Amino acid sequence: MLDAELITNQELEQLKIGVSSLVHLVSAYSDHQATLAKAQPATNLLDKILK
Repeated sequence: MLDAELITNQELEQLKIGVSSLVHLVSAYSDHQATLAKAQPATNLLDKILK
């Protein structure tokens, strides 16, 4: 594919699906990281209470 090789419509569709899935995965990871950051103060408080 790197040397200007033609790809079939099926290969193109598979590539689109793969890229879309990767975008969703990166978005979910980003959302997860943001949620963890927002929850950190509550986590710290809970840790203090449980000690």
